[in-house]
Amino acid sequence: MEGQWRELREGFQSISRRYSEIYYKNGLKQRLMSKRLKEVIAEVDPKKSEEILEIGPGSGAYTLALLEKGADVTAIDISENMIEVCRKRMEASRPNFVQGNILNIPIRHKTMDKAIAIGIMTHLPEKKMFADAVKEMLRVVREGGAIWFDLPRYHLIKVLYTKLYLKLKPFSKESKRLRNHLFTNKDIQSLMRRGRIMYTKKIGYGIHYLVKIVKIAD
Repeated sequence: MEGQWRELREGFQSISRRYSEIYYKNGLKQRLMSKRLKEVIAEVDPKKSEEILEIGPGSGAYTLALLEKGADVTAIDISENMIEVCRKRMEASRPNFVQGNILNIPIRHKTMDKAIAIGIMTHLPEKKMFADAVKEMLRVVREGGAIWFDLPRYHLIKVLYTKLYLKLKPFSKESKRLRNHLFTNKDIQSLMRRGRIMYTKKIGYGIHYLVKIVKIAD
């Protein structure tokens, strides 16, 4: 298992300097990513001074959007290089950066109002881990708080991109080993662990599911 997490870390270490160029440059990827970002932020609806945990900030696109709304952000990433890239992009309002992974979040119980994990579940070392990842996200959220995460669905674009394009033209030799899981509605229903799914909706031109779960009392 440690080796699988090392592969994940090394994969993102290798593309950290090019992350924004890869995902947010002009073109189809940029349009898809920007649309998904706007839809996610609208659903999360961050409020001033809310404590929000962001897992896997990447180069900081969602981090900046949350900060602009006045939220207090704690950002966790498995890659120290990605943290450094994100940190350099921030200006006056800086989040609290912590290195860690979604199955072992270094945050105390019930200290966050909300938590998000966008573009994370697809890269877990094993697909079956995502139920435990949801449980761990719920652990750090206060009762009545909520978590949001996206799951790439079996959409033609996603299938071609993850199962064909990324195999033939990986971003780096390390990134070639990254997992890219796709999910069905049946997969989502298996997530139920001491939480209540409020909604599952398609976002980003229908390529992803966005799932919201509210933390219920112990």
